[in-house]
Amino acid sequence: MSSESSTPMPPGAPAAPLEGIRLLVVDDSKINLLVAEKLLLHAGASVHLECNGCTAVEWLKKNGRNTDLVLLDVQMPIMDGLTAVGLIRSDPDLCHLPVVAMTGADSDEEMAHALACGMTDHVIKPFNYKTLVAVVLQHVQKNPGSAVSLASETVVLGVVK
Repeated sequence: MSSESSTPMPPGAPAAPLEGIRLLVVDDSKINLLVAEKLLLHAGASVHLECNGCTAVEWLKKNGRNTDLVLLDVQMPIMDGLTAVGLIRSDPDLCHLPVVAMTGADSDEEMAHALACGMTDHVIKPFNYKTLVAVVLQHVQKNPGSAVSLASETVVLGVVK
């Protein structure tokens, strides 16, 4: 874990491309939560963390109006991400939220299933800073003046369960 915390962000990356964007990140892996939080905070986002779909849906019912996007692990105990996204999509106060699946699998079949269940998009773990920021900006119109002009170099962080 110490090597992850000392890994720099890509040179030339904008200081805060996600400034003003409010995110909920949900994963049962504490390491993945910490890595996602570090990357997203570095990019300027406000980040709230939850460890399963049940607590995430409960939190969103209270705070959904103050949330711009949800990053949701697909496979978790208690309540998985596919069940949670179904509950989010069925709630009239939350159904508008972009929900991005976070998964360690890169199969077209699993991605198609996640999208069919109500996910807006997906990101692959381990996280890639450039991709993570680009996906968030693509689905949140909070910061229309921000250009994703990240360096061609990428930083790959995270742990796949």
